[in-house]
Amino acid sequence: MSYPRRRTIYCAGEVVPLSETNVDAAVMIVAPGKGGDRLPIGTGFVVAVGSPIEGKGFGYVVTAAHVVRFVASSFVRLSLHSGQMQDLPVPKWTFHDDDETDVAVVPISLNREVHRHLPTLVEPDVAEDRPRPRLGEVVYFVGLLANVKAMHSENVPMVRSGTLGRLYQEGVQIRWPDDTIHSMVAHLIDCRSHQGFSGSPCYVQLEPRGRTDVHDWDTYLLGLITGHLDELGVDLAVQNSGVALVTPVEDIWHVLMQEDLVKHREQQIEQHEHEHPRATPAITDATLGLIGRSTTDSMDELLEAPKDEANEVRGGHQS
Repeated sequence: MSYPRRRTIYCAGEVVPLSETNVDAAVMIVAPGKGGDRLPIGTGFVVAVGSPIEGKGFGYVVTAAHVVRFVASSFVRLSLHSGQMQDLPVPKWTFHDDDETDVAVVPISLNREVHRHLPTLVEPDVAEDRPRPRLGEVVYFVGLLANVKAMHSENVPMVRSGTLGRLYQEGVQIRWPDDTIHSMVAHLIDCRSHQGFSGSPCYVQLEPRGRTDVHDWDTYLLGLITGHLDELGVDLAVQNSGVALVTPVEDIWHVLMQEDLVKHREQQIEQHEHEHPRATPAITDATLGLIGRSTTDSMDELLEAPKDEANEVRGGHQS
């Protein structure tokens, strides 16, 4: 697909350096291990897509395709305000239609009274008006460190930071878990990505100094962490080079705009308008589908994920 030079999805404004929305969007992706226990295999994050219904939107969990494509079953692990965890089984992920780009999404519906997570609002309408990130600006990614058991057992995210080294680099090769080599367009960031960070949201913070198109600190969703570049060490062993690869946010938006997900949203809107022909009902904290604190003044509620579709995330057990 093409990548417009100024195309960056707006995430949150006037944030230094990250807001609770950026951090609390992160979730863990888990899968059954050999002993039957569910173990972390990567990170995901909750995003929201707006709708023409005032105060309502659609929720999705986004992760890297290579995290979930090669496991028999996977779960989204959510944190509850009660301190417990909830694993939601995923019957089917939706992948990029080229089967090459490292993005997977699934619809989700959360309740703000129960779930702790806050969505990252993916708002494409403002993308063309947003300034382009500059090389050397600060990036952050929020993931769940798999090799620290105390962190993943509590679903606690870790924030790492670095600098933006290259935008939209073509021909970057990466090896997936099935040992196939894939060529991708990626942003390169100078920050080491560890096991468990695949699928993490990556944000870039624009600094206003020295530029007229940025008037205050702005934070944007740059994309998701796909992996890192390897290099040979002095003993010729392969090691992490410290350069992480980010799949651009345009690829996330592409998947969210694929026909099946667009159709789901259209059906939900039609159903809502049929049930509420005169006016949108008052929004209350107890409404099913309400998620987190509003990321904009008009984004207070996420519509429920499709009820009878194969790629819905359904409620699971609490652990």
